[in-house]
Parts: sequence; C-alpha cells; structure tokens
Amino acid sequence: MYDLIYFGDRSDYLEAKNDLIKTFPGARIEDASDIIHEFRLSIRINNIELEDYRIKLLNIQLALCSLNFSLFMAENNADCKKLIDKWKKQYNER
Repeated sequence: MYDLIYFGDRSDYLEAKNDLIKTFPGARIEDASDIIHEFRLSIRINNIELEDYRIKLLNIQLALCSLNFSLFMAENNADCKKLIDKWKKQYNER
C-alpha cells in the first residue's frame, strides 16, 4: 500500500511524521517534497488492509491530508460513510 500525505507547513509535517512512525512502525516513510509540493511524505506499508490503514489515519487525524483517503471520499461516498461509522463505533468503544 502506498500513499502521499500533504501538509501546509513544516511543524505539521514533522509532527505528523512522528505520528506516522508510531502508528505504522514497519512502514517506509520518506520525504516526498519537490519544488511544487513542499511538506509531503510518502508512506509504503506491506501487509495492511486498506480499510485498516484508513481507520488508523482517522485515529491520528491525518485522513484529510492523505491523497488515498481524499480520492476514496470523492469516489466512494457511501463506502466512506460506512468506514467513518465503523471508525466512530471503534473509537467510542475505547
């Protein structure tokens, strides 16, 4: 699974990078910034279900920064609602 995650400034970028490292310890997380897109990270994770990845992004409040999640929201409105409902249920059970 591969994703790009975008941030507005350096402090958000650095904080999120630490959150991603803690949340996905086996992931390959790299700077993906270029002259057009500053403060962008790439993340590559083996052996994770896409739904689990998206739920974890919701947990660490990075879903809206994720290209993967943004495309999912735009293309699968009903499935996105189901995922968010599932996340809310899991979140409230903690």
